Amino acid sequence: MIWLATPMNSQKIVIVGSGVVGLLAANLLARTKSNQVQVVAPLVEDKHPNTSQKLRFSAINLASKALLAKCISWEQLPKQAMHNINIFDQNFAELNFNNYKLGHNELGYIVNNYVLETQLLAQAKTIANIELIDAKLSAIDAAQNLITIKTKHSQSENLAYDLLLATDGAKSLVRQLLNVGIYVHNYRQTAIVATLQSSFAHKNVAWQRFTADSVIGFLPLVEARQYSIVLSSNNSAYYMGLNEAQFGAKLSALLGARVGPLELVSSRLTFPLMMQHAHNYTIKNVVFMGDSAHTVHPLAGQGLNLGINDINLFLGALATHDYSLKAYYAYQVVAKAYNAKIMHGINLIKALYKPGVIDLPRSLGLYIISSSNLLKANLARYALYG
Repeated sequence: MIWLATPMNSQKIVIVGSGVVGLLAANLLARTKSNQVQVVAPLVEDKHPNTSQKLRFSAINLASKALLAKCISWEQLPKQAMHNINIFDQNFAELNFNNYKLGHNELGYIVNNYVLETQLLAQAKTIANIELIDAKLSAIDAAQNLITIKTKHSQSENLAYDLLLATDGAKSLVRQLLNVGIYVHNYRQTAIVATLQSSFAHKNVAWQRFTADSVIGFLPLVEARQYSIVLSSNNSAYYMGLNEAQFGAKLSALLGARVGPLELVSSRLTFPLMMQHAHNYTIKNVVFMGDSAHTVHPLAGQGLNLGINDINLFLGALATHDYSLKAYYAYQVVAKAYNAKIMHGINLIKALYKPGVIDLPRSLGLYIISSSNLLKANLARYALYG
């Protein structure tokens, strides 16, 4: 369910962070015209894509699409629909999700993170009660409902708030300044992100392969022969040591020639993988969303979807309790429980494919799910709608 009821109380809302989650929250909360929304982040009005931003793509499920479409022109957003998702392991046990068999036009979309941010930013600039502030957070006085920011001219300034939203990422400074504890599980893997081009058209098909030490996802892009790949591996040094031709050949071999010969057409970006889960999503009238509250392994493609779902659950709490501590803690209860369930599921899948686990039972599990329309439909419902 998408919550868009308008609370009665007007608020001064400060949002720290200008990624997708922060900008989407700003656009939605500013629908209450009496609210004053301020978004604080460095270079918030002057986003220029670096190498990381150019290479990072996200899978957007149908629930996230519905909320994003409330703020931006979905038809004008560059995106690639997925019609099939094929998953298989090292024994080539396979699980297939097809949009027509599941009764959907699409199973989701692949969107460039930077492009999505810029469209949300452009929309925010058109809304009179949103102020974009190019500054860094430096201090929080929770007792007085004040934050101190340092502007690009190195001037300090205080901002008062009724509600402070922390959407400032996995290394959240808001979380650190308020001493909010966080559970961390190091997957001891590194993700490699790159763009590859095939000799064949992708035909709206996404692929995922589990091996003894890696998980690799192939996400179809707007360019008909290109994929964004996310390779999560215990042996990333080996893959990074391959030259461009070797890297393309190795990844093509991992998919058993399903996507044809591959050519690396971008640089390779790496980052360590870990799960994080904040002990609290709410501290008084400070609320955490997105990566500031949780990060997950990319194998399920749910990272950004969980952050967008946080917003929807928060709007649901506001629809019931208006702007109040009761609403903020109601959000914490439902969002933390939901995200924990998804995180445990992802960890279970990850554990099943770690080195040393017997192959046959997990391959048999894929076969059983693939043979059951009911199990496949239930899995698809969670993936598409949360």
